[in-house]
Amino acid sequence: MNKLFIALLSTCAAIVLFSGKNNEVGFYFIAVAVILVLLSWRKNFRMTCFSLFFPFVLFSSVSFIHHSLNQTDLDYSQSQLAFTIQDRFHANGNFLRNTIETNTGERLVLHIYLTDQDQLEIAKTLPGQRCIASGNLKEPASSRNFDAFDYKQYLHHQRIHWIFEVKHVASFQCMDNHSLTIMEALKQFRANSIDKILEIVPKEVSGIVLSLTYGERSYLDPQVSEAYAKLGIIHLLAISGLHVGIVTACVFFLLIRIGVPREYAISSLLLFLPIFAVLSGAAPPVIRASTMAFVYFLFQLLRIPIHPFYGFSFIFFGYLMIDPYKLFQLGFQLSFLVSFSLILCKDEMMKKANHYFTRLAVVTTIAQLIGLPLILYHFYEWSPVSLLINLMYIPFISLCILPICFLIVLTVPIFPLITTYLTSLLSTIIVPVHSVILYLSDHVIVWTIGKPAIILIVAMYISIVCIGLQWERGKALYKAGISFGIILFIATYSPYLKNETVVTMIDVGQGDAFLIELPRRKQVYLIDTGGFIHFHQEEWEERNQQFDTGRDIIVPFLKAKGIDSLTGLILTHGDYDHIGGAKAVIESINTQVVYYPAVEIEKEIELDLIQTIKKMGGEFKMIKAGDRIHNDFYVIHPSSQRTWTSNDGSIVLYFVAEGKTFLLTGDLEKEGENHLLTLYPTLQADVLKVGHHGSVTSTNEAFLGQVQPKMALISAGVNNRFGHPHPDVIARLEEQGVLVLRTDQHGAVEIIIKNGKINIRKVIE
Repeated sequence: MNKLFIALLSTCAAIVLFSGKNNEVGFYFIAVAVILVLLSWRKNFRMTCFSLFFPFVLFSSVSFIHHSLNQTDLDYSQSQLAFTIQDRFHANGNFLRNTIETNTGERLVLHIYLTDQDQLEIAKTLPGQRCIASGNLKEPASSRNFDAFDYKQYLHHQRIHWIFEVKHVASFQCMDNHSLTIMEALKQFRANSIDKILEIVPKEVSGIVLSLTYGERSYLDPQVSEAYAKLGIIHLLAISGLHVGIVTACVFFLLIRIGVPREYAISSLLLFLPIFAVLSGAAPPVIRASTMAFVYFLFQLLRIPIHPFYGFSFIFFGYLMIDPYKLFQLGFQLSFLVSFSLILCKDEMMKKANHYFTRLAVVTTIAQLIGLPLILYHFYEWSPVSLLINLMYIPFISLCILPICFLIVLTVPIFPLITTYLTSLLSTIIVPVHSVILYLSDHVIVWTIGKPAIILIVAMYISIVCIGLQWERGKALYKAGISFGIILFIATYSPYLKNETVVTMIDVGQGDAFLIELPRRKQVYLIDTGGFIHFHQEEWEERNQQFDTGRDIIVPFLKAKGIDSLTGLILTHGDYDHIGGAKAVIESINTQVVYYPAVEIEKEIELDLIQTIKKMGGEFKMIKAGDRIHNDFYVIHPSSQRTWTSNDGSIVLYFVAEGKTFLLTGDLEKEGENHLLTLYPTLQADVLKVGHHGSVTSTNEAFLGQVQPKMALISAGVNNRFGHPHPDVIARLEEQGVLVLRTDQHGAVEIIIKNGKINIRKVIE
């Protein structure tokens, strides 16, 4: 069985190879799997090669066909589309999102920005209808920062190539007189049921009810969802094998208890399971568990014995034959990998853990250990107490919360009084529990490891296999456990061994954010945090969680690099596009000192930020020309000779790294630049951070002629409304032969200085 599993796992790596972006992943998987299989099957080499390479070729061929057919028939010129709205809209304030299908069968993401609240009610009537609407086709955005989520690739794996933006719901021309398919009818029933729950069930519990019954996590309080993720229990809010098993067992037991013959009860379950999978969102874990249960009951009905491992392997194989892109979904990876592992360890668990709580502890430990490398690869951190929290929370969810949630769903349409009582009971239980979850997420120890290299992920899994073999043979686990710990240690601390300076211009759109890592990470500085301005909106227009450059870009970027502490956060001045994300950074990343220009503080955002710094225990320090930051950075502006305001009050930094000089100018404009030239008539730098995003009011000829940079960094948003960087500024730079690197064209840019040499990495080449 172990050999079959290794063969299947290795062949699926072919799909990775044909994805076009993950060749390294596929190579390592195949290399390790081939070595393991050949070592274990030396006695039957021909059978080994056939078992390994036949499914490999089959998967390769199927995945290549899927990949070649994953194309679009649309282009930018098409402004009017006819399509079917199959599912309910996801509403977030004044923003609606849905997936639609054209008459030719191509799927698109539909975006609508509402102008009044009445349009929301109109949108609720559209699922299931065929419509014609005018709008703009737009390509999904690719990732613009290192290790960031790639939305374009995510949609590509769902065979979606376009976003269709429509301004007014009222402009839709729809008809609902066509007969619905079974799938469309189920989706419409699901949409209506979700709307009914949102209408009747209080907001504080509707999120968890929808999450555990219909697989809809978007209605959970964002803070609660974030706390679950931080504590490593977010998987409990997704419908999984545990949920499917409980529901299936309850339905089967109920049918038997009311006198339904066993064969009819099994037949009923065979009809029920596909319907349940669709109603609960059809996520990979649901499909996997429902299909496994379906196969089990089908073979029970046909009286054909089959080992769970072989049935599970063919489900795995068949699922990927139908949709090879599922291999790239974390839910699919964790669901099948953990399930395979538990099946392989089942016999050992039965022998060594015969008590319910002992078995629960073993199952939870195996699941946590098997999933840990993947969790680190996608989320970069891990809480050592997550195992303990899982042990306590799994029985609580499965035995207490889940049954109440299903009873609420069942009673909503027919027994509203019982629903009211159940929601009151659930609120009494879950609200204080969520308070504890939020408290723990703020105080629990989280180990920020960063995104491990693929070779370390492979090493972790080899170590986990060794741990499993030692456990199976009844031998001491400490040697394999120590090896796993050493790998985690290498993943965490290897950046601290690199003798190089790294300067990263982070893409935060129309704003500034620069990360500076000194050799061996002796000191780490973040200069500005970007910021996205949100204008005043009516209550119905406000989104559940507004976009924040600090929380959504900077913090994930730092954690991916394994950075959980900043030596200093340097905020050049008080404009929102420079300090808007600072609050989220300070609340999430340990920040020792926050540096600010010694100018008058007037803005509300500045005062609020100072309060946040004090609350988090950091130091707030105002600096001016002549000061130095940890002997590494020279502050050369603002000077105390006069009062500076707005952009010309920006902190200007000068530092040297491996013989290369850097000049970072914030939003300094012409007046401030001329003042710098007066104070420092011999000022020069190899790398210039161009002031004010390349505005025509900065980087004047005299300043550029004096500094004489070889490289210029410009942080500006794509197609920003200010027209930054200005063509005149680009022309001045090009006339001097300066290499220009821009976030609007290159995304994030990383400059690595080692032994006096500069290497450049760009997200977009």
